[in-house]
Amino acid sequence: MVFLGTASMVSSPTRHVAGIGVVIGGDCWIFDAGEGTGTQLAKSSVLQSAVSRVFVTHMHGDHVFGLMGLLLSVGSTGDPRTIQVVGPPGLRRFLRRNLADTQSNMKCQYRVDELCFEQATDEGPLYLPLETQGLNVLPCADGTWRVPPSPSTIKQHQHRHPHDDDDNSSPMDEPFHVCAAALKHTLEPCYAFVIQERDYPG
Repeated sequence: MVFLGTASMVSSPTRHVAGIGVVIGGDCWIFDAGEGTGTQLAKSSVLQSAVSRVFVTHMHGDHVFGLMGLLLSVGSTGDPRTIQVVGPPGLRRFLRRNLADTQSNMKCQYRVDELCFEQATDEGPLYLPLETQGLNVLPCADGTWRVPPSPSTIKQHQHRHPHDDDDNSSPMDEPFHVCAAALKHTLEPCYAFVIQERDYPG
């Protein structure tokens, strides 16, 4: 785990606002991206090319104002991949507007999966060529959300040989998956994320 920022509301000379990196295998998952998260990541031992997923708890500025800069930084490495961004409704529109208004570009793509309480309405066209179609994820029966697998996991599954011994596996069988639950906060919706390891026999 890499603490990129732990301050609340505003940065200080010694602390940046919210941002945590969790390294799993060769990937890095970022939780919240306050201002300066990309800069802090560049100072850390984590390779920018390792960032594959970004999770946003809510839309307060100290948790999201560094998201666009982070995406542009990690998206400049030239790796042909899709970065998954997960968060509340409105996150997709936020990125589309900011990237379009600044005419930004990067060498990979991103996708936004929004955790919704009900099916969302159409938000207009994709921001091509950077954006791929994301999902509007509805809660499970217990009121929590099961975050879809990362695009890299799905791609690996799609390219499995049909005669592999574990041919019955699916992208949802990834070693670690993420679930989310709603929290009460001054800005809602707000989510807590939990990384869960897959159950193994024995």
